[in-house]
Amino acid sequence: MWLALNTVLLARLLEAMTVGQRPDIALYLACAKIAPSYLILYWLFQARFLDTWGLTAGILSLPVVLGYRGIVARRNHQVSEEGS
Repeated sequence: MWLALNTVLLARLLEAMTVGQRPDIALYLACAKIAPSYLILYWLFQARFLDTWGLTAGILSLPVVLGYRGIVARRNHQVSEEGS
């Protein structure tokens, strides 16, 4: 999810720059967070005081929980049909 978001942000930035539009400052700021966040993540994985399995489990747990909640919410969602 993180990689997909970063790819979309960079694609929008490149698209705005090639079309000749001036990108918003919010797009610049969103793209500026990409490199430092990956450097921090790399540092965390290289740190001797941190368990890499725990870090990986923590990173992967958010999309798993969001996916599960989405499935449950969709299953509980009542769809009403027009005219019935």
